[in-house]
Amino acid sequence: MTISIRKAFDNITSDKYDKKNILCCFVLLLISFLCEAFMNALKPGNPKTVSTELSTILFYLFLIPIIINFLISGIFLVATNNAIHKKLGVFPNPVLKISKIVFTSFKYIAGGILTFIVLMLPLLFVSIPICLFPNNVVIMVIFSILGFAYMIFSAVMGFGLYFNFIQNLKFKSLFQYTKALQFIKNAGSSGGTWLLKSIVLRILSILLLGFALIVIGILTGAVVSKEVIGSNAFVVIMTFIIVLIYCPMAVCQVDITGQFFAELRAKKILPPLRKKQKEVEQVKTEEVTE
Repeated sequence: MTISIRKAFDNITSDKYDKKNILCCFVLLLISFLCEAFMNALKPGNPKTVSTELSTILFYLFLIPIIINFLISGIFLVATNNAIHKKLGVFPNPVLKISKIVFTSFKYIAGGILTFIVLMLPLLFVSIPICLFPNNVVIMVIFSILGFAYMIFSAVMGFGLYFNFIQNLKFKSLFQYTKALQFIKNAGSSGGTWLLKSIVLRILSILLLGFALIVIGILTGAVVSKEVIGSNAFVVIMTFIIVLIYCPMAVCQVDITGQFFAELRAKKILPPLRKKQKEVEQVKTEEVTE
């Protein structure tokens, strides 16, 4: 078994993924991106000229994306957990599973902030000698290297803690540092493949977005005026295109992570799925077939 972007696209277009719930994610992302776009468009050059009415509008345009992004975070975390455990549908229903989505997002963000503070404390101590002896080249070089090495270590730890969390969605998983490092060590080449495919996916997203923007730019430059390009309709169209590219790529990332864990189970690095889970999935599959 290998981690494959092509396989990920095949999976997300199959019956394994609930298209209605993915469409809900698309709509939520579109609303969030549109609010941010219009907020930037409405901001005056001089903040002192903002009226009370405009200030209220800008506040809601700022608040809505925050709420939506909070929900999207929870949806994708739950979806990734479902992909890991091969649950049918993968993406949760934003209405029926709202409590799980909200609590998952809250646990991840709160735990992430706390563990970030914990991981950054040693870096603070490393920077003290540099501040105390700014003219000492030897100390500057030594502690700069130590600081850089620790940042790499923190990044590795961050990946490990993320993998800890998405396996069980438990708050305590974000603080199991030894387990996180052990997971990264055991993952080995499979972890490197997951990282490589994730990077390739992001590069592909950027290339597609760049190509789309160039094509739209050429077409609009040839057939419409500058006034139209700056219009609300044009903003909506461009935002729609951005989300149309971003959303499938984000869903694809969920499947790649699911493939990563499936590969670890195939290599017996992780234990197989519980028999009870498999039976539940079999029953769901039979019900869908019927």
